[in-house]
Amino acid sequence: MPRIVIIGTGNVASQFARVLRSHSSELTIVGRDIVKASVLATEVKANHSTTLDQLPESDFCIIAVSDDAIAEVAASMQTTALVVHTSGSVGIDVVSKSQSRSGVLYPLQTFTKGQSPDWRNIPLLVEANNESDETLLLKLAEKFSDKPEVVSSTQRAELHVAAVFANNFTNYLLGISTELLGEHQLNHRLLQPLVQETIQKAFDQHPFDVQTGPAKRGDEQTIERHINQLTNHPEYQELYQLLSEQIKKRYE
Repeated sequence: MPRIVIIGTGNVASQFARVLRSHSSELTIVGRDIVKASVLATEVKANHSTTLDQLPESDFCIIAVSDDAIAEVAASMQTTALVVHTSGSVGIDVVSKSQSRSGVLYPLQTFTKGQSPDWRNIPLLVEANNESDETLLLKLAEKFSDKPEVVSSTQRAELHVAAVFANNFTNYLLGISTELLGEHQLNHRLLQPLVQETIQKAFDQHPFDVQTGPAKRGDEQTIERHINQLTNHPEYQELYQLLSEQIKKRYE
């Protein structure tokens, strides 16, 4: 089994540490905060350190820090290991500028602190700057995911934009729905069957083929009524109008 160093102590680093513990002969957690590094290392029965300039011998170094910190961390390391980051929006070049062996190991998933994800069902998007390291990364990914896939930095960047629409924006819209219902003492779980059916249809068919609602039908009276109902929320009125106009244009 490979020797693995994980740099970072946040949510993504913690999730990787937990899943890789059983797939590593020697696991080391490196973090600037000695307390956080120690706590995570104790949990997963790993070694821990706070220094990047004295890394242990390893096969993989996984940088799981904020996007803005990846370049600085990569440039501070001295290692012969394959150095990979876990970001969806950062290119492989951010690591390859300072490391001869570079790659990406990006899990296309949102992680919830304190919960263990179903890693087998998470797409793991892999990239490396040479074919042999790409093979090594795929073999590592296959140990805990049924969905590893080689994806370039350009493709991954497009996936990240799409994921923001599918995940972050959808969640925000559900937050608006929950707020509006709460103002009228209605439980947001009333929407759950509707949302689940919508998501299911959107993956069974092309989402634009199963679009419904007043904007798709061109029901201007209902749209106007909804906009009036949102008088106390001008920011939601603006969003409702923008989305409705986009839908109407698509189905003209």
